[in-house]
Amino acid sequence: MNNCYASIELLYNPQWRGVPLIVGGDPQARHGIVLAKDQLAKKAGVKTGMALWEAKQACPGARIVRPHMDLYLKFSRLAHAIYDGSQDRFSRRRTRSTHPTPTRWNPSGSTSPGWM
Repeated sequence: MNNCYASIELLYNPQWRGVPLIVGGDPQARHGIVLAKDQLAKKAGVKTGMALWEAKQACPGARIVRPHMDLYLKFSRLAHAIYDGSQDRFSRRRTRSTHPTPTRWNPSGSTSPGWM
């Protein structure tokens, strides 16, 4: 989920794929920090929290977009609904499953617990 904002932007703007993407600040006013970046921007050296002017130096061809927090909040709520709805199912499955008792590796081949 580290590049979630960038992934959501690419979902809504698939024409941006293949070009490094940075989400954060105000590119026109030339201020702010990097909130998220895609893998291409990351490979170019862009880091979360970096000043936009530094990110632009690290990755001159990157597209910088302002964050759309309302959209990210929508996806956050969807993810929470999925996790909240599946929590009981997963916890029931986990308690019903049987886990084998872990065994220690013994170089002598003995199964005796006193081999150490």
